Amino acid sequence: MYDAIYRIASIQDIQTFRYAESVTVKFHRWCLHSGGIVRQSVETQIGQQMTGTAKVLAQALFLGGHYNELGQETMKSFAYTGLIHILSISGSHIALLLALVYGIGRLLRLKKRTCLIVGVCMAIFYCAIVGGSAPVVRATLMSLLLCIAYIK
Repeated sequence: MYDAIYRIASIQDIQTFRYAESVTVKFHRWCLHSGGIVRQSVETQIGQQMTGTAKVLAQALFLGGHYNELGQETMKSFAYTGLIHILSISGSHIALLLALVYGIGRLLRLKKRTCLIVGVCMAIFYCAIVGGSAPVVRATLMSLLLCIAYIK
């Protein structure tokens, strides 16, 4: 249909269509940009503190990805022991984050409601940092619903 001819739109092309960003689009763009900055900062800090396989493993555990950098032998070891799923960011990471935030908050004698609200905010922030893949978004939404149920 288009004979595989593509080009990148310039600012003038977009202005021709009089495209105006809404407030929600600007906010979404800002959130994505901020999440990218935080993710890059975390990757940099892990890279400075660790080396070799430990660095790649820490990056995979905290932020997801980096699987091809682990090497075949390490990946086989994770698969053999049944722990390969721990490398992909999903519900277990969100649940652990919520439990950690809630537990620390309760140790600091914060109200249950406050701990749950902070936990949900942290889960949403973490979801933005790790890229918002389907399992992470699903787990974040489920944690939001769970916390809403416990707040009342």
